[in-house]
Amino acid sequence: RGGCYQPLPPVHNSCNSSGTMTAPVITIDNVLKLFTGPNSTSLHERHMSALARLCQANTRGFPIKDLPQVQQVLELTLGLISSGMTDFMQPAVELLRALSKPFAKTTSTDEFRLL
Repeated sequence: RGGCYQPLPPVHNSCNSSGTMTAPVITIDNVLKLFTGPNSTSLHERHMSALARLCQANTRGFPIKDLPQVQQVLELTLGLISSGMTDFMQPAVELLRALSKPFAKTTSTDEFRLL
């Protein structure tokens, strides 16, 4: 079989301590796609849910390598607030609260890569 077929990445579900399934892990890239995708720009309830899950997944701080994407998500959220969607106020506060934590480095050169 030829062509450019690429399999979909696996969805990472997790189980809590009682063995029940929890929501799939969300990444900053997933949130950006949700905010900017042509078929999902008006799904505001999903945006708020994704922001809440993103903040919950990064309660100890965001990886320093994700800061440019986090900035984009914050700018998109603030744009929605300034257009009159005040429902995004609480998710924006939660995002700022998560951003107030120290940034996580995965390698010693992470902060230099952003320069």
